[in-house]
Amino acid sequence: MKPHPSSKSAFTLIEMLTVMAVIAILASMIVAVNGFAHKKAALTRADAEIRTISAASEAYKAEAGGYPRDATDSDLLDPRVEGNPTTSKYKKSSLVIYKALSGDENLDGKAKEKGYCEFRPDQLQKDATGKMAFIKDPFGNSYGYSTAGATAEEAYRQDVQKDASTKRPTGTALKGFNPTFDLWSTGGVVSSASSKIDDDIKRWVKNW
Repeated sequence: MKPHPSSKSAFTLIEMLTVMAVIAILASMIVAVNGFAHKKAALTRADAEIRTISAASEAYKAEAGGYPRDATDSDLLDPRVEGNPTTSKYKKSSLVIYKALSGDENLDGKAKEKGYCEFRPDQLQKDATGKMAFIKDPFGNSYGYSTAGATAEEAYRQDVQKDASTKRPTGTALKGFNPTFDLWSTGGVVSSASSKIDDDIKRWVKNW
């Protein structure tokens, strides 16, 4: 009786490499799609938070007669030229609106009076001492808040009263984007001093 030929077979090296390559391609596609979905969700959330904070600012204005403001902090940050949300200017400016809308003047999480906006714990970043450091966007950076545009508009109107021929600032002389307040998230983009901030601003989530 003749022995049956062996029916056993094995993958060749080329077949194994091909399978591994296909798996790697599929894995990279899944990671890319997952990353895109997470970023889109973060942008959507940032937009919703900006709308909520803006509405609270309007309620604040209705009672206080003006938007949250601090000439030493919110007037110093200018979104036209500053796009690094990790700087102290960003953090200090976000605290201006946090203190005004939350009623937490001491930044200890204890509001002395009812606020206009209730910030969730995941929206707030604390420092090493446990005090509020800044309002955090979904990308982990500070929101930007500026009244530089409002200050520039007021200065312009005062100059016009003194001299009717005064021309409105243009180009690099402009400050901010709104004559009320600017509120934005850089959308995870950190602009360096050498980058073209105008291109980065197009990717921000903002109220203008």
